Amino acid sequence: MISNNSFSSNRVGLRITSSPNNTFTFNNFLNEGFFFDGFRLYHYNTQSIDTSNYVNSKPVYYWKNETSGTVPNDAGQIILANCTNVVIKDQTINNTSIAVNIFYSSNIHMHENVIIDNLFHGIYLKNSDNITINENAVVNTKYYGLYASSQNENLTISNNNFSYNMRGVIIESYWCNNIVNNIFFNNTDYGCSVFALNNSITNNTFLSNENGLSVGPRENIVTRNFIKNNNLGIRISGSNNHIYHNMIIDNSNQASDVGSNFWHNGYPSGGNFWSDYAGVDNFNGPYQNIPGSDGIGDTNYTNIGGGTAAVDEYPLMDPLEYVSHDIVLQQGWNLISLPLEQPDESIDQALGSIAGKWDCIRTYDPLSPQPWKTNMTGRPEHLNDFDTLDHTQGFWINVTEPGGIILTVSGNLPNSTSIHLYAGWNLVGYPTLANETVENAFWGTGADVVMIGDTSEPYHIREVGTSYVMRPGEGYWVHVPFDTVWVVDGTGPVVAPGFDWLITHGYNLVSCPMDPVDKGGNGVFDSFDALNICHAVTNDDNMSIQRVANLSEPIEVFWWGDDESTAFPMDGVHGYRINLSALGTFLIHVEAVNYTDANASTVYVDAGWTLLGFTHNYTPWSRTPRASNFTDGSVDPDLWHVDLGGTLSKIVVTEWNLTTQKYNSYVVDTGFPGMPHKNWYWDFGYSAQPGNAFWLWIPQPIEITFDTDY
Repeated sequence: MISNNSFSSNRVGLRITSSPNNTFTFNNFLNEGFFFDGFRLYHYNTQSIDTSNYVNSKPVYYWKNETSGTVPNDAGQIILANCTNVVIKDQTINNTSIAVNIFYSSNIHMHENVIIDNLFHGIYLKNSDNITINENAVVNTKYYGLYASSQNENLTISNNNFSYNMRGVIIESYWCNNIVNNIFFNNTDYGCSVFALNNSITNNTFLSNENGLSVGPRENIVTRNFIKNNNLGIRISGSNNHIYHNMIIDNSNQASDVGSNFWHNGYPSGGNFWSDYAGVDNFNGPYQNIPGSDGIGDTNYTNIGGGTAAVDEYPLMDPLEYVSHDIVLQQGWNLISLPLEQPDESIDQALGSIAGKWDCIRTYDPLSPQPWKTNMTGRPEHLNDFDTLDHTQGFWINVTEPGGIILTVSGNLPNSTSIHLYAGWNLVGYPTLANETVENAFWGTGADVVMIGDTSEPYHIREVGTSYVMRPGEGYWVHVPFDTVWVVDGTGPVVAPGFDWLITHGYNLVSCPMDPVDKGGNGVFDSFDALNICHAVTNDDNMSIQRVANLSEPIEVFWWGDDESTAFPMDGVHGYRINLSALGTFLIHVEAVNYTDANASTVYVDAGWTLLGFTHNYTPWSRTPRASNFTDGSVDPDLWHVDLGGTLSKIVVTEWNLTTQKYNSYVVDTGFPGMPHKNWYWDFGYSAQPGNAFWLWIPQPIEITFDTDY
């Protein structure tokens, strides 16, 4: 027994190596903590550590052999051993040896935590599988932000910020891990290093690290990453790794290959965009010998170090513009499709943005003797019927979380797609971003019945008529009397489809990112129009739309406009608050067109707090705007250089969390005074969603112009 001790500032307070059956009580750690290591399960799950042990005046939570539960959010250190179905959420853990330890565990969900200033690693995984690490900030760790060693598999690491660590993420494990939509910024060694098999590393940003990304030994896919201003952009070792559709820009050394790998995805898909490629595009075809350009350079890109003579045979002349589309899903069954062609159609990758929030997805194959195909998250992979999501198919997906969640789909918008329809019923997708009536979309196919998902109906489906407008992201049941082919036009007429407000009981901050269509006939879209639109969906009279009259101190605001008869104009650069007393979550669709007035995206912001919108015309978007766009590129660049002692510590972006009815803030300095709510390090990966509103605090007046065609 080790009891009643005080440990201070040693980086590691107690290191327990391959030693089972110990008891620890009433120990206090200051700026350090427990450090466990071993090579058998019993080295981890036979300890006795109760909450009388404290790290930095907060309890240590050591859970062993637990089968469910959420760790209390006041932890000084977390240790899980042989646990399943545990949630780690809303923690702020700093100045301990290793903040979160997960050993021999499965189905652990870790999200929305701040792991900062820790003295060894931020997160340590060992011999664990099916771990989801989503929307965490892991910052300023002495060694590794996330370290996964020894036989980890099926890890999903998404939408996190790994910044100012020695290494952001290190994975030395088996296979099948997904690393998607993360930010790796200013790490002093590697942003991310993966030495494992069959991993997907997609849509991440590697910016200003000593080394951006290292991948090996084989069968890994690296695609759609933004790799810029690193000393070494990307290093590949081993064989049969596929690297394509990445943007590799202005690195001191662009790339290195010390194995035998593929730096393209064949023709006509192409390779990568290289900022230093000096070739021309006068020819097309697999051998680039047919007159006429195709967006691919006519000669190989050869500036790949490593001594293996690696080349990109199909270098892209311009960055590949992937389109993004958001699909709102409600708790329960939803009938959906993926409107875009995915570069990686695996279920884990395609549904990466909602990892841990669904449990079952089904599709229908009319040619199979057993047409219903099912994939369940808790089922062994060999028992699942399918593992990819084809953009031509429709899918039923069961969502496990309430409140409306967002599935973000990113990929290529196909010019056209041919879908085989077989006599009888077909469950199909709608691979386009065009809104089209059933009559026009299915013209010439002989389709006589079309049905959509509707959970209010007994069988969750409803027949629609020929005038029904089909929308991207919906799945459809289609009946045809004979075999035929349905050709979906992906290029035509893609027009501004308006925008959506996702509102729920309580307060909601919204904006008009596009120019809404006036409903009242007075030439402007005002709060009266907005109330009518919302009322048609929510059928609730106890609702108001308000705007800020003045500010007394941060976040404490006074409103006017509670009276529904008092209308005020609503534009794209200001934010507004909807107060809804009705229970439930509602998707409000607002008809709108692109702003044509150049001044519509410009706003003069006074010093202090301002409630802003996020003006953004429909292009469609090649990628989702992020919080960092408030301070580079899409706003006045002077905002980035505000003189506050050379720091950004007092530029803050704050958004309203519908679920918690609290603010989340994105700041550089967690010690910012006067903020009466949770502060986060600046989250460069936070998605600034058009249609939301945001509080911005700045120290001096400035004019901001949003790039509406970003």
